Amino acid sequence: MAVGDKESLLSLVYDQAIAARIPAPPTAETTTSAVDYLSRYFDPFLDLFTENEDLARAYFRALTRSRPENAALGTLRTLAENNLTTAMVNAGTPEAHARLGAHVMFSSYLGELMLLAAGTTDPRQTASRIRNTAAFITTQSRD
Repeated sequence: MAVGDKESLLSLVYDQAIAARIPAPPTAETTTSAVDYLSRYFDPFLDLFTENEDLARAYFRALTRSRPENAALGTLRTLAENNLTTAMVNAGTPEAHARLGAHVMFSSYLGELMLLAAGTTDPRQTASRIRNTAAFITTQSRD
């Protein structure tokens, strides 16, 4: 029980499950477009959350009440934003735009996750909105 309370243990287990599902960013040689990578990046996480909705809601509650010693969300954010930035830079987006786009994608994901956990949307709608956000970001980064 070195992790502390039940919420910390739940966060640790979910964070490890999420980390195991993180897709590597495409390289310049791959055929995956930036919009496809950005829009599909969070699919494994959403799949994990839809596998057990009660646990997903408990995990989200734990994240929203996160204590400073539970830095998992910050670690996940850093990893996700770095991967998303890399994918956009490899697709030709200037790094400053790519970093901002990655931040917007992660924030969008958290918002969609909150809606999913609250039961006000379904995974199909969530995936569609994340794809629309990815398309918008990649379009804006070309300007």
